[in-house]
Amino acid sequence: MPTTWSFENGETKLNGEAILLKDGKIWHPYQTKIKSHEVNMVLFSGLSSKLSRITNNTDLLKATSGFFRIGSGCYGGRINKV
Repeated sequence: MPTTWSFENGETKLNGEAILLKDGKIWHPYQTKIKSHEVNMVLFSGLSSKLSRITNNTDLLKATSGFFRIGSGCYGGRINKV
């Protein structure tokens, strides 16, 4: 089962796949080289395009596209835009 993201606000429900990486290499649960706690980046696939269905806020859409860095002290926690 892939890693996923979701967004809910009232009647609006969006979701998609999250692609996790460590230093540019893709992590998935079926490989053994990268441990899940070692991932340091994430790409929320489709987030920006799906949000564009409910908003035309250019700043928000730009902010939700691209890669995000996962803080070194976090385990599935704080994520920062790269």
